[in-house]
Amino acid sequence: MSNKFDRMTIIVHLPAYREPELIPTIESALENAKYPERIHFGICRQFHPDDDFDNIDRYRTDDRFKIKDIPYKEAKGLAYARGIINDELLTDEDFLCQLDSH
Repeated sequence: MSNKFDRMTIIVHLPAYREPELIPTIESALENAKYPERIHFGICRQFHPDDDFDNIDRYRTDDRFKIKDIPYKEAKGLAYARGIINDELLTDEDFLCQLDSH
């Protein structure tokens, strides 16, 4: 018999400014989760177009990922990125985990 706890989700709140550890952080969260299908990600990616280390294109078609891209010249810091995630990327997850990607 299923209960509400079997369906609960968590969103990993992840601001990232030109962050080389963004991909390893995502991969680690998914690899270490007992139920990776229930982990969602809210990512504010502040990027430089020449950087390859934080390219998250492979996750864009995955419904668990909500991504906001901001060119690095328009970045306004950690609090701004967290605000973007809160205002635009949070949906109906049951829990929230705030992380930095490093």
